[in-house]
Amino acid sequence: MKDLAGKVAVITGGAGGIGRCIVAELAEAGARCVVSDMDDEWGQLVVAEIERGGGEAFYVSTDITDSCEVSSLFAETVRKFGSVDIVVNVPDIQVLGPLHELKEDHWDKKVDVALHGAFLVCTEAARIMLSQGRGGRIICISSTGGFLARPGHGPHSASKAALNAMVRAMALELGEHGITVNAVAPGGTDVVGPSRKGGFKPGQTDKILEVMPVKELVHPEAHAHAVAYLASERASFVTGQVLVVDGGFIAGKLTVGGEIEDTVPAGLDSMRGTDGGDV
Repeated sequence: MKDLAGKVAVITGGAGGIGRCIVAELAEAGARCVVSDMDDEWGQLVVAEIERGGGEAFYVSTDITDSCEVSSLFAETVRKFGSVDIVVNVPDIQVLGPLHELKEDHWDKKVDVALHGAFLVCTEAARIMLSQGRGGRIICISSTGGFLARPGHGPHSASKAALNAMVRAMALELGEHGITVNAVAPGGTDVVGPSRKGGFKPGQTDKILEVMPVKELVHPEAHAHAVAYLASERASFVTGQVLVVDGGFIAGKLTVGGEIEDTVPAGLDSMRGTDGGDV
């Protein structure tokens, strides 16, 4: 389905992992893609893959925490492709450790990439889309960490929760101009194939699957499918949302204190079905 034919998509953090899958998905849907990253080697490889498949793409090395580089990225996009219709902001870095043990520069670096960088990319995209006057799509990659905190992941949870709030605020501000702003929140994702950084450490996968209703790590392509939907006309009335793609991880706890007993409180016998099952 070429439902994005003629559209121009800018994907920051598009060189590896989830970003690489998003580029491939949008290109398959007909979009002309601008791949932005700081991994020049892998960024050029992604562009080559798109071109081999008959798509149009080019690469721009960009530090999204630098406002001048972000402005240059969009200026180059407009110069080569003439417009900006879809922007997907992916970049993040990992900072682990108890909050009280982290150094200030560790916290600052995480927030600089995950939140400040997203602010620079999204606001520059919004200004261009407003000037074009024909709407647009802004999509951020968030995380289940924006909903659930985990020990040692405080900066991640804080930055992603703030990112979700920023997405909702921008959606309120830009909706009347036909610009939708949404996020996709991945969880439990296997990025071994498309990522230079690899996947989970030994033993982590089993622990993750224990608390996931869907007993399989999420494929990174699933997040790309979600982004493609939000970028399309089918999602024209979807804005200010955080679409969670996590195999059910944040839906709740699978068990509390062991197996669930098949009991009915006194006085509720009438709620039993004739076959012994609950109605």
